[in-house]
Amino acid sequence: TNIKITTKDMVLCGIFAAIICICSVINIPIGVIPVTLAPFGIMLACSTLGVRKGMLSTIVYILIGAVGIPVFAGFKGGISVLTGPTGGYIIGYVFLAFASGLGAREFKLGKLANIIISILCNIFGLALCYLFGTIQFLFITKADLAYAMSVCVIPFIGFDIIKAVCASIPAYAIRKAVFADKKKKIELNIIPSKGERLGGYFIIFRIDKRAFNRIYISFLTHVKSCSTQQVTK
Repeated sequence: TNIKITTKDMVLCGIFAAIICICSVINIPIGVIPVTLAPFGIMLACSTLGVRKGMLSTIVYILIGAVGIPVFAGFKGGISVLTGPTGGYIIGYVFLAFASGLGAREFKLGKLANIIISILCNIFGLALCYLFGTIQFLFITKADLAYAMSVCVIPFIGFDIIKAVCASIPAYAIRKAVFADKKKKIELNIIPSKGERLGGYFIIFRIDKRAFNRIYISFLTHVKSCSTQQVTK
């Protein structure tokens, strides 16, 4: 299958990559790993853009940090951050992005149900991120699992659940506004004109675009009748 990336997609990916970078440097140091808004930025991006574009934004963010630009927590950057004890949580953002993007699909279950599904996908993605990051932390530090959980996971669960909820609600609204159904519903009504002696009809086209709150654009044109009964023998 051909993967198409439009100019609009590239702009959106760039915008959300920048949002993730900004969120990442906003942090509260509480221990070995600070509380950062990077997961919020990633969940917001992926819950809005979906799997493919959301993961692209996340990977762009990680690559920006990998080349040395200080966009990781604590204004850090470079490969050494990714290969360090807590770097697995940054790499784990890719798994978070994938799971979070799954919640961007539009299910025909209503607004509340779609938001709840998005929240659950975000929480599942956070669990994957925890898993990958903790494995790397254990491998590098040789610490026991209880210590790793107490330092790297348990202090963040409450914060991250709040982030998952706070990201899903605006993401739904943004998604509806930016990626509203582009299909146009067209009605064709043929109404006899007042001047029937002219043998004409008025044709009304109504184009329904949900992206603009069901605004109807109508135009009126007059056409000549093609009835064979009016052909002069």
